[in-house]
Amino acid sequence: MNDILLRQSELKADLRDALARAEFELVYQPVMNLWTGAMIGVEALLRWRHPTRGTVSPDEFVPLAEEIGEMTQLGYWALREACRHIAHLHCRTVSALQIAINLSIGQLQSPDLISSISAALEETGLRPAALVLEIAETAIMQAPESTIDQAQALKAMGLRLAIDDFGTGQLSAEHIRRFPADILKIDKSVVDGIGTQGEGLALTTSLIDLAATLKLRSVAEGIERMEQLDRLRELGCDFGQGYLFSAAVEAHQLDWLVSQGGRWPRNHLSSGTPGNHRPA
Repeated sequence: MNDILLRQSELKADLRDALARAEFELVYQPVMNLWTGAMIGVEALLRWRHPTRGTVSPDEFVPLAEEIGEMTQLGYWALREACRHIAHLHCRTVSALQIAINLSIGQLQSPDLISSISAALEETGLRPAALVLEIAETAIMQAPESTIDQAQALKAMGLRLAIDDFGTGQLSAEHIRRFPADILKIDKSVVDGIGTQGEGLALTTSLIDLAATLKLRSVAEGIERMEQLDRLRELGCDFGQGYLFSAAVEAHQLDWLVSQGGRWPRNHLSSGTPGNHRPA
């Protein structure tokens, strides 16, 4: 326990200057159309390359950054960097990739949220419709009314919104209906249980059906096996991401992937059976 507390204390101290020392970077995980194999967007993920500890997991440093008040500034840096890179790709290629990035709880509660996002879009020239802001289900549950108000303001700017890590909390159906989302992202823990015939499969089915009922796109996270892909398509899931398609890649690797057409090989798609909600 002492070792853990000491490590946390040292990481907190290092976090305060890590952004100024350029120790953070973004990596990008492709989001695929489960029916065509085309890459329709990417999720930007934050990585901390510590000079002596190596790569520190976001599961470890993000709560610490939130605790010491650094996550809001770090989140805005990540937002600007993601917008800059995707806008650069749009200028160099015919790609119209969307970029998804998570909003922290601190950002959601900040009075500067709208102005900061507007500044990032203006600075980079990225179209608002190309930016997807992901808000965790647990973040919405903590302050549902204020989060919905912020979300409605973001939606008015022309941005797209996703409820992230869906299936991990107990967000009420009324709040889901009122939240101006475009996308439901089904959490990896739910997708992991899709191979069972019991609660795991039933939960996945209900979430995909809920997205279809609300006319939202469904994105499955953490797809790692072909049987998961086959079942998700049978259930009518629209999009997905995970190691079966690609791990998160660095910026130069994403550039190369886009230059190659950003398409998953068609022969991997041949075993699926269209479900009831297959997108056009």
